[in-house]
Amino acid sequence: MLTESQFVQCEKIAHQTMPALKAQLDRLDADYLHQGFDLPLLAQMMEPLILQHAMDFSQTILALCPLPASENQTLVVTKAGLYKLNRRPSHILNELLQEHIQLPFDRTYEGTLCQILGDKHYKLPAACPYFSLFPVGSKNDEGQTLWLNPASLYHILPADFGQTIIHTTYGLSLLVSQRPDSLTNLLRQACLCHGILKRQERRVPGPTTALQSFLGFSSTPILDRVLDKLCVQDIPGKRGSFLPTYLALHDAQHREDWELAAEATRRKCLAQG
Repeated sequence: MLTESQFVQCEKIAHQTMPALKAQLDRLDADYLHQGFDLPLLAQMMEPLILQHAMDFSQTILALCPLPASENQTLVVTKAGLYKLNRRPSHILNELLQEHIQLPFDRTYEGTLCQILGDKHYKLPAACPYFSLFPVGSKNDEGQTLWLNPASLYHILPADFGQTIIHTTYGLSLLVSQRPDSLTNLLRQACLCHGILKRQERRVPGPTTALQSFLGFSSTPILDRVLDKLCVQDIPGKRGSFLPTYLALHDAQHREDWELAAEATRRKCLAQG
């Protein structure tokens, strides 16, 4: 659990930087600050929200939370407030990247990040120059996977029954069945991927500039710990490498798909005599 001073600081951040979101959460549940929410409980809290079919995707997203009541409903958290959107998280992630970098969130995008990171990674974030969202939960089960913005995380702490509690800067605490060390690794990876995309479009400061400063993150216990000693020079790859890598991989995958389709057609023709 948070200490009393951390609790006060977290509430202060929410009041000062996200007053509209904080007020909306207060109206939904006056006692929400004092409990942790899993997805079913979160869905229950959000029942009064009106279902929407569109939103402004140019906003910075703080979290995407699938609502178990319907496989097509997602809670979208922004600084301006809460949206219950009639879209799956995967559709929203795709639209976010299309809005910010004009690329889809697909295997080519993920493969590009893998190449720049220098290894195979199973749970890759959706990153753009302005923010990133990393998956929490089973990526094979979209209805059980949260997507969180590292900049909005205040602390990650172990909870009862093998669960972990994620405290956010807007005051909502989320209960997840994932180990704290796994979450901090995903958080660190998301910050590096955010750095890769931000480096594409922004003037890069000196190599020893703190990564936390370059990304524009405030100081919170978890960010201070995970990003401690990481600098701009620790961002994988080189400036300007993302798009050429993406295009080369896209062409290679297109050729592979064409060859597989041609081979399948050939086998079908042979089988038919």
